[in-house]
Amino acid sequence: MKTIVVPLDITLQTGEKVPYTVQLAKLFGSEIHLITVRGSHLKSIEKKLYRYTEQVCSYFWDHDIPYKVEHLHGGNLTDIILDYSVSVNADLISIMTEQERSASNLLLGTYAHQMINKARIPVLSFPTYHLGNYAEDF
Repeated sequence: MKTIVVPLDITLQTGEKVPYTVQLAKLFGSEIHLITVRGSHLKSIEKKLYRYTEQVCSYFWDHDIPYKVEHLHGGNLTDIILDYSVSVNADLISIMTEQERSASNLLLGTYAHQMINKARIPVLSFPTYHLGNYAEDF
């Protein structure tokens, strides 16, 4: 497992997967591709994502994890993540089960559900209700 894609969104739970994904990256000597995904051009969302990115990159740095960062936006966030993952030949996508809900995904299901159904790459999905405590303080 050489490449792990870790998407960040604007939910509070988005960072809960990071300590566990870092443990996997250490175990396999993986590089993490941290991507921010957003469907909006609002500056408040952009600022929030950049703050999350800074926190996560600092965590990667502190744990000697090689990483790359990409900021992406567009219509269907699931398709954006999957397209990016294919483009970097990712071996795993690490997501949270409880993700942002929007009117556009009421018929299609949550982003996590879409991801699992559409992905041709393994998806590691962390349910937020099981991760009340982090593996380490994040």
